[in-house]
Amino acid sequence: MAILTRALRSGSDGPEEPNDAGQMSLVEHLRELRRRVIISVLAVALGGVLGFVLYDPVIDILKEPYTDITGRTSFIVFDPLEQFTTRFKVSAYVGLLVAGHLGGEVDVPGEVGVAGDLVRLPAHGVLEGR
Repeated sequence: MAILTRALRSGSDGPEEPNDAGQMSLVEHLRELRRRVIISVLAVALGGVLGFVLYDPVIDILKEPYTDITGRTSFIVFDPLEQFTTRFKVSAYVGLLVAGHLGGEVDVPGEVGVAGDLVRLPAHGVLEGR
């Protein structure tokens, strides 16, 4: 919980004043990068736990095309740990998918439209004017 609390804080004791040009210093950029990396790792981890819990419905969805083509209802296993490895991989992919959708939108100052407007950068990567 302490990691999450530290990640959500800006990394300083008080509000930081922007420079005269409105730019951040290298240390401020590194603090912001650290904060975003920690939040991203936590989002992927929480999504992975969710994927581990929801493994059965997800694997049923993924198994449908295989069942339609081969007529088999279960996968062929060649290694004793393959079932666990498959469960772990599916959980990791679900974690990345969930974390990608939790990313939300990031405000990027831009020169689009009226002065003071912001360009919205959605999680799916398409630039949209506001």
